[in-house]
Formats: sequence, C-alpha cells, structure tokens
Amino acid sequence: MVIYIDILVVLNFFINFLVLSAAAALLHEELSRLRLLLSGLFGGLYSLVILLPDMGEAVSVLIKIVGAAVMTLIAFRLNSARRFFRLFGCVCLISFAFAGLMLALYLLFKPENMAVNNGSVYFQISVRLFVVFAVACYLLIKLLLFLIRRYATQDRLCTVTVEWREKSVSVKALVDTGNSLTDVFTNKPVTTIEKTALKKVLPDENELKLLGKTSVVPVKTALGTGLMNTVRADRMIIEYDKKRWVITSPVIALSESDLSSGDYQALINPMIFESGKTENEKDNKTV
Repeated sequence: MVIYIDILVVLNFFINFLVLSAAAALLHEELSRLRLLLSGLFGGLYSLVILLPDMGEAVSVLIKIVGAAVMTLIAFRLNSARRFFRLFGCVCLISFAFAGLMLALYLLFKPENMAVNNGSVYFQISVRLFVVFAVACYLLIKLLLFLIRRYATQDRLCTVTVEWREKSVSVKALVDTGNSLTDVFTNKPVTTIEKTALKKVLPDENELKLLGKTSVVPVKTALGTGLMNTVRADRMIIEYDKKRWVITSPVIALSESDLSSGDYQALINPMIFESGKTENEKDNKTV
C-alpha cells in the first residue's frame, strides 16, 4: 500500500488536535491556540514512524507514550509534575482509546485503504472524502465535549452562599480539580465568582477599599499572567456532597466574564476542604 506523507501528517495532526482538545475540555484546562496547533503538528510529524519497520507491540506502546508526553508538554503551560501527570494521563487515555478503536476496525475488517503500524494510523482517502470526514469528526467531537461538560461535572457541582453584613446570595459552583489559586498574602484558597452574581451583596469598590477588604491575586491563563481583583466577605457556606463547610473571611476573586454557559457561576479550589469536613448537613465546620 502506498502511503502519502501529506495525507498521513494532516490526518494525524487533526486526530491529535481533537485528542488534546478533548483532554483539555475533560479536565477544564485552558489551551493556547498556538500551543495546541504546534502540539498537533508535532503529533502529525511524529506519525511518520508508521514508515519504519514494524517494531512490535511493546515498542509501539512506548512510542505512543513518548509522543503523548511531548505533546502534553507542548500544548499546556505546566507548573508542577502533578499537573503534568494529570494531563499526560488524560491524553494517554484518550489516545489509547482512539488507537484501540482504529486497531479493532483494522483487525475486524482489514480495509485496503487503511494501515496501522507502530501505533500510527493512516487512511488513504480522497480530498473530498477527507473534508467530509473532518467536518463529521468536528461535529462529533463538539457533541461529545458538550456531553462531557454536561454530565462529567454534575458530581462536582455544589451550592455556595456568600454573606456580607446580614445580606446573602447563593450561587452554583464547580469544584475545579485543576484549580490551585491561592491568596499570595494569606495563602488561603481563593474561590472565583462571577462579579455580577455578587452585586446584591457586596458594596461598591470604594467602600470595600476603605474597609481594607480588597486586594489582587495573580492568575495564569492561556494568554499569559494577569491580576484579578479579590474581596473578603464575612462568611461563605459551601454545601457539597451532603456536607457543609463554613469559611470565615473567605478570599473571593471577582471574574469579569462568565465562568460557564450558565451551569455554574463560581469555581472552588478543592484545597478549601482540606481543613476538615462535617459528617452531615446539620454539622458545621469553620475554616
């Protein structure tokens, strides 16, 4: 079978682009479009190993692992080994699931226009069919990501009530496992809440400044490093997994933009639960 390098590289670039996008969506990680494109391009070029003699299953698995590790390093801004292994594991999981599906297809049907070797996949298809395939895959991945966001976050949703001077407001929040935002002055975990959701509770910025209740916290996004305004409310109550936490003087980062499409209005750093938890909703734990 004749393998065309351009089709091979473009096809695997597209596959790796989808794998990385799915991993980022599943773990709620931000992705720089440039880093995503560079990582996908590396994956496309890395697929040229299909042209080498068959190295056996063990080496093929090792090749996939090394490729996934390098793609992860290129695609994501990594600041700790723990975060790397978390992202790397997710990329590997999705990659192996796709490779397993393709291998099963190859072994079951032995299609003449398909080749699998050294962990790399090749389809010999026309440009028109490739465009149709690309559009179909794009729509499918959008649907899958929507379902992942919709259902994978359900068990991590909770209710957060913010109290300030006898006023209170409750919002839906997501326990964000990738969130490690802390206050640089107190080292307290920071809860991010949409600014508009707290309008009815917090006074204006001038009053907050006079009371010494404002500060800033540095954050890292796909666009680089920046600052977010923070406030300290009187109290915050978190109701999660049939338990209840009471946090005094919580540090809250105010998000100027929406954090989701309406499913939740706050992001919780899971470190906030480390100081202890109650046995049931009737007990309180003060942090």
